[in-house]
Amino acid sequence: MHSIEIHFGNSWKEDEAIFSQFRSSNIVNLTNVLDIVNILIDRVNISTRAPREAIFLLLRDIISRTEEIVLRKGGRVDIPFYESPWVITIVFEGKSVFFSFYRAGGNPYVEVKDIEISLSSMIDAVLNAGETLLGDLLEISPQMVADSFVSELLSAIERLKKINIEDATSNCVSLQSSFTVEYCPKQSLKKGFSIGYVFEATSRDFLSSVIPNKSDLYSLMGKGKIDFVFRDRERFSASCYIYFVMEKLVELCRGLLEYIESSRTFEIVSSVENIKMEMKYDGKSGLCAFSIRKEDDNSSVITMRGIDPFVIVDEVLKTSKDFRKRIGELNATQRSNLRFEIFSEEVDTLSSWRKDLESHNLKRGSLAASSLRFEAPSLIEEKESKKENSVFFKAKKLMYVRLWEAEVEGLRLDSTYLCGDRVILTGGKEIFSLERYSGDLLWRKKLEEQDAISFMTGQSGILRFEPGGKLRLIDIESGKTSWETRIIPPFGPPSGIVAGGGRKPRFAILTSGESSIVAVDLCTGEAKWKYRTRRGSRFNFAKFGKFLFVVCGTNTFHCLDVDTGDLLWRYNARYKFMDTPVCWGSNVAVWGREWGEREGRLFVFESLTGEEAWSCLCEGRIAIPPVKAGEIVCIAFYQGLNLIIRGLNSQNAAVVWERNLGNFASIFSWMSIDDRIVMNIIGGVIICLKAEDGTVLWSRNIGGNASSDVPMNLEPILRGGGLFIPADTTYVFSSSDGTLLHKLDDDSPVPDFLRVDENYAIFVGEMSGYFSAYGVSGHIGVVEKRV
Repeated sequence: MHSIEIHFGNSWKEDEAIFSQFRSSNIVNLTNVLDIVNILIDRVNISTRAPREAIFLLLRDIISRTEEIVLRKGGRVDIPFYESPWVITIVFEGKSVFFSFYRAGGNPYVEVKDIEISLSSMIDAVLNAGETLLGDLLEISPQMVADSFVSELLSAIERLKKINIEDATSNCVSLQSSFTVEYCPKQSLKKGFSIGYVFEATSRDFLSSVIPNKSDLYSLMGKGKIDFVFRDRERFSASCYIYFVMEKLVELCRGLLEYIESSRTFEIVSSVENIKMEMKYDGKSGLCAFSIRKEDDNSSVITMRGIDPFVIVDEVLKTSKDFRKRIGELNATQRSNLRFEIFSEEVDTLSSWRKDLESHNLKRGSLAASSLRFEAPSLIEEKESKKENSVFFKAKKLMYVRLWEAEVEGLRLDSTYLCGDRVILTGGKEIFSLERYSGDLLWRKKLEEQDAISFMTGQSGILRFEPGGKLRLIDIESGKTSWETRIIPPFGPPSGIVAGGGRKPRFAILTSGESSIVAVDLCTGEAKWKYRTRRGSRFNFAKFGKFLFVVCGTNTFHCLDVDTGDLLWRYNARYKFMDTPVCWGSNVAVWGREWGEREGRLFVFESLTGEEAWSCLCEGRIAIPPVKAGEIVCIAFYQGLNLIIRGLNSQNAAVVWERNLGNFASIFSWMSIDDRIVMNIIGGVIICLKAEDGTVLWSRNIGGNASSDVPMNLEPILRGGGLFIPADTTYVFSSSDGTLLHKLDDDSPVPDFLRVDENYAIFVGEMSGYFSAYGVSGHIGVVEKRV
């Protein structure tokens, strides 16, 4: 058996950011602590390729998953890293564990696979890593022992120490089994090119049980041998993880079909499993050259020149179909493996595309041809674009001064973000990154699809989701595309949410197909799990911790686990759930609408159990999602043209108060501030209500707006006691008494988009394409000296 050690780096103890946080609050945010992870097998470090990791979060997962597998007396656990696509897999069989460490995603790589380690050695390595890391933490900050996260880790370590090894390994059965598969096609003299393979399926790869609708790369990591034969004269053979090579060959076929369709000359170089494949296509002659060799052995190489590209495509697709068939026959559960399902969909899509190209049923480059493309994850690199600097500055003697302004053609305000030290502006044809306070242009990037929706993935990337199902992650720092992939396009409008993970979101949950949602790993672009609803295509989401709440326009309300996609609970009613759920405390609320009617009922559930806490009927047309302030839940609905605001007891839905605001509040937005409700009503009316009894604490009328100066977004923003209100321009009020503190100049953009950062700088965007940034101006005053 082999030995194992796990060590975490020590550089985090010298990180000034961590120490400054400790000095200010005596508490360290452990999710932000990054350092290297050293995994030693027989004293050889196998984790040198992995970047810095969220070590405390990873330690928690390693301890909890090791304890889980021991208590189960067998089985398998996967432990994904938070900051990169690396994964640890532990299989417990007999009296040993089998340890694997590999990189998932579009470019998989296996460091070690099924290294046999004694259970006691595995537990000792985990305990030593945990005690050392927590000891270093408590030495720096003894107060952290009271932190709930740290106390949970200490308790888990104590439980792991008490495990009896003999009892844990008793009655554990080894489930080893194997089956050899071989595919040796007869070579056609006409084509002169063939691909063959042989592999041994075992209980720890192709024959292992697969959980339906989850991505399980480990179960596809079976070793084998692949052969390329060209006209019986040249042969290339290599040992490899056979599925990885099959995936890469199918990916090469996609690239080849794309360039055949566009009649462009190209060259593709791809590497997998120490195998390097190069393909060149001549758009004029319609012929291609294909070479394959081992990266560490230039003598082992075959090259095919002047070959019909369809010969290569046909052979790859034929081999892939046979491989798919064999795997499905060996283990039927693999058909529900999401990674294998995507591979299967890709093979079918490329087969249809190839037939259409040969029969000329589709014009090359047409939209119909593009709609066929269903891509597997792939990492790509782009050439650096030249930076252009553009500064717009116009100072004014106000409390706020304009820092810079810009005009962007086709500005998409729903894809405009503040990210770290920059502003991301998305136009009709390009996306721009500007320095937040100077307006300097840092990078720009042309967009292939104008109708895509965007999501921020923490402070590091922007995910663009196109209607055709294509996904692209853009790095904020450089503007380069980190990865591209494609999921089955949704039947309805694309929608989604980012959720899960540690210090940044790990998954993008997106609509896919007729009535499904798919979780895409933001590190790799790989689909991790899929959830199918019975019907429905209009999805809305809300997240709360590990809970993902889903409505899809049907009479079912779903609650899923963000990390696994498992259904935690669901609720069926005679109402149609369409509106975005709202979370507060341990509850989640959602409007249920009568079928064919405007009236509805507000349902409030316990997030953990799905039990209905209470519900109340709404005797009119629902106006806006509910809001909670103190112990009161406020709902708004229309009776005829009159807006009714009603305050409900958050424990039992009893009506506490009701207020009729008349017919002038046709459109509004609201927010809660402690025990108050602030409403921003179209027409320049701001009202602050006391949530306890509905009395008006203060109100302001800032004048009737011209119809052209009505902002698309009326949502108020609270920063440091200042209430920023979008109206014909941007106003700043005191949230306590409604005193007007400032008003932006009249020539500022109408605030269709309004954001206020931590330094109270204001960023305003208008649908017409104007965007401005305002900063707080400094004032020098004379203060009388008193003795």
